[in-house]
Formats: sequence, structure tokens, C-alpha cells
Amino acid sequence: MVELKPELTKEDLLQYIEDWDLVTLAEITLRYGDPVKGNMSWGPGRNIVFWANQSEKLTSVLMELLAERKIHLHATSIHTYIIDGLCLNLPIARRPRNGYKKKHWLPIVLRPGAS
Repeated sequence: MVELKPELTKEDLLQYIEDWDLVTLAEITLRYGDPVKGNMSWGPGRNIVFWANQSEKLTSVLMELLAERKIHLHATSIHTYIIDGLCLNLPIARRPRNGYKKKHWLPIVLRPGAS
């Protein structure tokens, strides 16, 4: 039996984040599959990324939800991503305010509402 993945829409993703709270980008990748995979990295800059290899559509949906203050980001432990089964092969950003010369990963979760 083939498992059908839901279509990535702003409404569906927001409902998922509201229902489950503390949603990792790994969960989103596993939930939606290939449509959210791509070659984009997403993060605040200064060689800090929240997630990599994601689609332009996913990046756009996340940015819209953030701009509308329907979701917010919260830093989390790498262990959250280990439990979900997907991690980035990058050093962890421990001092994100300063930025880095090489890419570092800042693990985050998505939470409903404004921060």
C-alpha cells in the first residue's frame, strides 16, 4: 500500500504546527516528502542555517507564515532532530549572534502564534 503525503499548502502547514506545536523541519520533510526537498538553505544569514536542501515553495510558505506572525521560531536541541531521524551534517551554531566563517546549523522548532 502506498502512503499518500499531504500537499504542502500554507493552510495545511499552519494547521499541522497548531495541532502538534514544537514542529521540526525534519518532521515537515518527512510529512510532505519530495515536494519540500530542493537545493535551498534557509536561515538568518552570517553562515547560520535553520535547514538545508528544502524547496523554494517550503521556504516561501514558512516566510509568509512568519511575516503574518502565525508562527514563530524557537531554538532547540539537536536531540529533537535526532529523535525525528534527520539532521544536517554541519557543526552546531553555539554562538549564533556572532556568525561564522563556515556554515553552522541552528536547530529550531516551529511554534504557533507570535513569539
